[in-house]
Amino acid sequence: MATIEIQVAASGDDCRAYYDGAAWQFGNSSIGQQVGYYVANFYKIGGGMRFTNVTIPAGSTIDTAYLKLTCRDGALNGTIINSKLRGEQSNNAAAFSDYNDYYNRPRTSAIVSWNNIPQWTLDQVYNSPEIKAIIQELVNDYGGLSAANIVIFWDDHDDLSTHGSLCYRDAYSRDGSATKAPVLHIEYTPVEQVIEPTGIEQAIAIGTVTLTQLRILIEPTGIEQPAAVGTPALSKVTPEVPDLPDWMFTMNLAATRLVMPINVQGVSVTVPIEIKAVTVESISVDIVAQTVGNVTISVAAQAVGVYLQPEWAAKEGQDKNFIASATNATWGQVASGTYTVPTGKALYICGISGQIEADMAANYDHHLYSNVWLLNETTDVTLAIVGGLGGGSLIFPKPIKVPAGIAVTYKIVNRSNISCNLAVTMWGYEV
Repeated sequence: MATIEIQVAASGDDCRAYYDGAAWQFGNSSIGQQVGYYVANFYKIGGGMRFTNVTIPAGSTIDTAYLKLTCRDGALNGTIINSKLRGEQSNNAAAFSDYNDYYNRPRTSAIVSWNNIPQWTLDQVYNSPEIKAIIQELVNDYGGLSAANIVIFWDDHDDLSTHGSLCYRDAYSRDGSATKAPVLHIEYTPVEQVIEPTGIEQAIAIGTVTLTQLRILIEPTGIEQPAAVGTPALSKVTPEVPDLPDWMFTMNLAATRLVMPINVQGVSVTVPIEIKAVTVESISVDIVAQTVGNVTISVAAQAVGVYLQPEWAAKEGQDKNFIASATNATWGQVASGTYTVPTGKALYICGISGQIEADMAANYDHHLYSNVWLLNETTDVTLAIVGGLGGGSLIFPKPIKVPAGIAVTYKIVNRSNISCNLAVTMWGYEV
């Protein structure tokens, strides 16, 4: 497990916004990072904090994450201070400039409530609730974070706190104290980087054979490894991580009996195979890919087992396209659909996309933002998220496999402050 802590580093990296009863006010030089209700012309208080040079490898699991805030005013004894935490949907967030810049930044789908915040003691450090869902969303959406600049928003812009005397909490901002400014604490577990094989596993197990030659050429290392004479059972060739090196295996095998299961995974795979034998007991080929080029099989035999058309129709892959839509959807409303994979089948999802548009021509120039979700409803696991202005789409280089009996939901959520028309599409194939 790795741990990182990043502190707000510059004056423009945090800000405060509040409502004065008539309009929103903004500043990025306040000495306090505040949330809640102060007086009738100073409430719905909140702001953002920017943390720079955050690095978390792709595939990492966020074990815990929270803000560390230091109390600037311990005399605030008002009760029922409620707030929300969310992130900016960006891995390169800029410093804050004005209210429009602050307001129009896209937010993460993950939101964490921080309610009933008790009275604080001057200069004591307080941890926010767990915000690992926010950080995990950013890591997943951007393939990890590399020297990233990320923003965490903490606010009561929804006016959830009591309207009473001193009903707010006040922590040091960067302008209030360089040493007591907000800190983002993250603990994460990197994905294991396992590439198999570093060589070839060989087990001598199957009787006596006559092995004329087994030479394995591994590129790009250029190391030739002659194998000992015996009975080889080649266990597997399984590169399982992104950014794989290029490998080439050239094998010439001759044996009385040969058992050779092969499992190959890669971005691009070419497998030429020539087999000469008295009896070929079985050949099983399972291909899962976004695109398949030429597949050529030449068979010369006295008897060949093939499927008749009715049998093959039951096994043949079928294209699947799912669409859901909604009209006049307000903030937070969705268009969604759910599909349960039938018994004996597997669904391979190749991509999802979503579209959002204003429901009236007069609103076409408004800020339009949405999130598109792909969820495993059976296990309550998020498979993919994409968001953006006007919608967004994801095409999976390796299709997502959904086994039989699993329900998968595809949906788009309106994150705009006007009513919109929504549409979401999920496509793939089923075998």
